[in-house]
Amino acid sequence: MDPKSGISFHYPSNWYIASQQYTKLLFENTVLINPLSGNNSYDVITTVAIILPESLNGSSFVILTEVIPFPISIEKYFKTTKSQLRSSSVPVSNAIPTSINNLSGVKYNITLHNGIMQTQMLFISGSTGIIIEYISGTRDQVKNFVDINSIINSLTFKSNSQGTGSSGVSNVKNAIPSSKQTPIPNITSHNCYYHNLL
Repeated sequence: MDPKSGISFHYPSNWYIASQQYTKLLFENTVLINPLSGNNSYDVITTVAIILPESLNGSSFVILTEVIPFPISIEKYFKTTKSQLRSSSVPVSNAIPTSINNLSGVKYNITLHNGIMQTQMLFISGSTGIIIEYISGTRDQVKNFVDINSIINSLTFKSNSQGTGSSGVSNVKNAIPSSKQTPIPNITSHNCYYHNLL
């Protein structure tokens, strides 16, 4: 379990948690925007984990958390997110209700600037927004969907009164994959455009 977010999951043996270096490379040249405040903000959105298949076929699974500064409904959270994405010319589908581990949220699709469709899910747990993002990839899509669904089905959320934040961790590129529940490294959060990661 990630001690900051209270999120735990397991993943297939042929998937790996991305290294801290990969996360830095992915996020270093973009701007983080907190859609709830409309301002550039730091240390409010944290990467819990980026999980990639061994084949590097374009599939990915990302878990983020966001500090929510005031009580908000999941409908308002989605509406604000959708507005922020559309203001940056990112098409967003309508949301449908979804739930994971008895936590209710919404699920929708966006089309990234490179034309790839990404599915996103939003949840609220206490004062934390949880953002799940995944892409099925360019090859082996059926297998990728099975693997991604197995990760989603294994997710558990435990309330954490300490909230979320960012803190450095050691390099995780040599993390050993496991089909059992695995501790999640808290990869340092870096500047990123909200939700538009992969």
